Amino acid sequence: MKKGRSPILDGWRKRGEKDRQAENKKRLIMLGVITAAAVASLLVWWYFSRDNAPAPEVKPVGRQEKKVAVPAGKDEVKRKTIFDRNYHELALSFNVNSIYVKPLEFDDIEKTVLKLARALDLDEQRVLTEVKTQRSYKWLVKYIPPEKARQVRELKLPGVYFYEQEQRYYPHRQETAHIIGEVKDGHGLSGIEYFYDGLLFGVPPEGTGGKQGAKGKDLLLSLDVKIQKLLEQEMAQLLEKITGHDGESANNRTGVNSLLMDARTGEVLAWSRFPSFVDMEVSGGAMDREDKLLSGVVEPGMLSMIFKVGAAFEENISLDGSEPGEADEIKHLVPRKMKIVHGGPLKPEWVELPDGGYVSEWLAGALSEEAVATLSDFDDYFDDTGGCTIDLPGSNGGEKTGISHLCLFASMLNGGDKIVPHFMKASIANEGQEEKWQASAGENKVIGAEASRDLIRFLRESMPRGANVLTAEMLQPVKNDSASEEQEGAIASIPHAVTPIPGAQTPVKGGRIPKSIRCNGVVLAAAPASVPQLVLLLLADDARVDIEGFSPFKQHATIFMEKALRLHMQREGRRAVSLKTSRESLFQEWLRQGGRIGGEVKPAEDKEKDVMIDLRGMSLRKALQELDRYHVKVVVEGSGAVTRQHPPKGSRVRKGSVVVLQAESK
Repeated sequence: MKKGRSPILDGWRKRGEKDRQAENKKRLIMLGVITAAAVASLLVWWYFSRDNAPAPEVKPVGRQEKKVAVPAGKDEVKRKTIFDRNYHELALSFNVNSIYVKPLEFDDIEKTVLKLARALDLDEQRVLTEVKTQRSYKWLVKYIPPEKARQVRELKLPGVYFYEQEQRYYPHRQETAHIIGEVKDGHGLSGIEYFYDGLLFGVPPEGTGGKQGAKGKDLLLSLDVKIQKLLEQEMAQLLEKITGHDGESANNRTGVNSLLMDARTGEVLAWSRFPSFVDMEVSGGAMDREDKLLSGVVEPGMLSMIFKVGAAFEENISLDGSEPGEADEIKHLVPRKMKIVHGGPLKPEWVELPDGGYVSEWLAGALSEEAVATLSDFDDYFDDTGGCTIDLPGSNGGEKTGISHLCLFASMLNGGDKIVPHFMKASIANEGQEEKWQASAGENKVIGAEASRDLIRFLRESMPRGANVLTAEMLQPVKNDSASEEQEGAIASIPHAVTPIPGAQTPVKGGRIPKSIRCNGVVLAAAPASVPQLVLLLLADDARVDIEGFSPFKQHATIFMEKALRLHMQREGRRAVSLKTSRESLFQEWLRQGGRIGGEVKPAEDKEKDVMIDLRGMSLRKALQELDRYHVKVVVEGSGAVTRQHPPKGSRVRKGSVVVLQAESK
């Protein structure tokens, strides 16, 4: 052993050297593993981003769009269905397929193009030329029928990809668009679609404690689509009758707004707005144009006597100034000393009031003017109705609005129970179980049950004998004003246009010249008169009414209420909640409705939207519906079928321009 060297130290040195070599080896192995993992991650990311990224031309539509590669294809949708009270579909979703290709992934470009062209009825040479010039990706066809998509899926061709978009279809769009609303970018834009957006899509409303990420639920509304269509028909006919024929209505302000409600529950069964082209203009879910029935102040005029009498019975105040007696001793006083309108029907429809307004003859004769003057006001009873806010977007409800008057009317006739107007009847769980939504009205009563019975009896004894529908009308004349300069210029620009002479009127049957007035109208109706179940509020703006003739309001309100009551009494029975309509049928109906993509019209269907069509021969209602898509101002002269139009067919129409229609009754 060499001097100065220790065997023990040498052993330690050799052992330490081996440990350092082992440690370095471990470090090199770990570094290699980490490097390999990083490279593999980058390769995976590059591969999937290359194969599955949506094509640049596609505009994403919120959370409702997804790209599916062959052979996947699902019918499941995220946004759920909206039904009416009898399970008729009002809004439902389905997937629309588009196909794009990546030619570099084709096994054989000629064979692949041949199969695709035959399956999709495309020109083989044109497709082959296009895919050879755009090798990375190429949109092949957009919005194909489900049957065509199925055929292409079954081919299982490499490099062929599907892009699915969830679309919304409205089977009864014409009658319910202002209620149901519509969808854009996967979310509700207006109406019920907006108000219950989270529930339909699966996001629980705030404060409900629901789980995030839950699936959406179907909605069952109180709306009855059959009654809705009936109301639309009657109000359209009423609008034809009350639209002026004397040239003063050239600015087309005449309108009818009506809402039918179950007097016992507050369920809204139907709501109609005319003219139909004056739809909701939406901004963030709210209506730009104030809706008089839902949010505008309504002056009931002489109809307030109904509410005053109900309040008098509740406060035990006698109607004739005598000591309060028993309920069955209700007395009618002599008719009010007002001018009864003669010269028309055998029995006058209206009585002229001292302020120039007109009221239903039977209501005017129910109490003397002196007795009405002694009745206290009823404004405090609006507080008991709770404002009557309805489940629609935008500001609505509030004291003295149209809907609050209807709620008070219903409460005074239903036994005094407070109600809350609403469209939502129930949500439907995935298992098909109905989850009832109770519109909480609290335990407050507006008036007592005995006072409610007394009011019903008072009204029944006052109204015409044998009538099953209670109809009370109030007409308030409005002042004449001239049309705007723009409208006058538009009318003058019609070649050979004949301007009607103001005040000129056509004799009716029997040679009588009608005595027409311009007026705003308020109508309250209830059916059946004995035990009211349905209540209706009808508001008319700028109407022309022959006050010596039969009342068009009473005529159409009575016809509608009788038919609506019969429909409401029928029970259709619960339908299967599962969608029965085939995807092919949905696709074809969706195309006929305009092929709306997420609330927007497809560009392919939008090429001729600024070219005026021929409106001659159409009814005014149909013509106004056709003009809705042009976003123009409409001037109407006369009523009936369109005989002349300006601008003529084929002209270019700009947004906001004036379109003039001349119509004549056949």
